Amino acid sequence: MLNPSQLTIGELSSAVKDYGIFITVVIVGWKSRSAIQPCIDFVKKVSAFIDKVDARFERADKHMSLMEANMGTLLNNHLAHLKSDAEPAEKSE
Repeated sequence: MLNPSQLTIGELSSAVKDYGIFITVVIVGWKSRSAIQPCIDFVKKVSAFIDKVDARFERADKHMSLMEANMGTLLNNHLAHLKSDAEPAEKSE
């Protein structure tokens, strides 16, 4: 147990120095957080923006896949009919 009557000046000054260092580290950490917080907020906003952009690219990718599939149907089915309809007209000339 702590007995204040047996403390020496050296032990007392060492304890004050240790507590002073600890309190200084805590205060500097707290103050530096307030300086770093705008950077943290900026990174969060950028990541949210990137998530929105990724969602738009996913939607565009789905749209392009659908358009490619429909274009394949158009090229393989409908244009073949148009071409076959146009051939007899060319042969009759």
